[in-house]
Amino acid sequence: MKNTLIYAATLLAVASPLSLADTPHNAPQRVIYRAAAAGAAELQQALSTGLNINAVDDDRETALMRAADKGNLSAVRNLIAAGADVNRQDEDGETAL
Repeated sequence: MKNTLIYAATLLAVASPLSLADTPHNAPQRVIYRAAAAGAAELQQALSTGLNINAVDDDRETALMRAADKGNLSAVRNLIAAGADVNRQDEDGETAL
């Protein structure tokens, strides 16, 4: 967990607000997912930096889709409570639900 927070803090220090164009390997989606998995307060902290809760990876998947796919109910709840788009579709037209 410590390494995840260091990774997130490093990304946030480099560019704020982050966007997919600013960072390699879909970092915003990863940071949001990891923050949501850590807890609601961590997610709010990440979002307060300007990260887009609906940022997507190369497959057009959001952190909510990743959390649902991994069965991480806590992260799913945190993301939905923070306003993640439950209707967003990935490249195959699938949603998190």
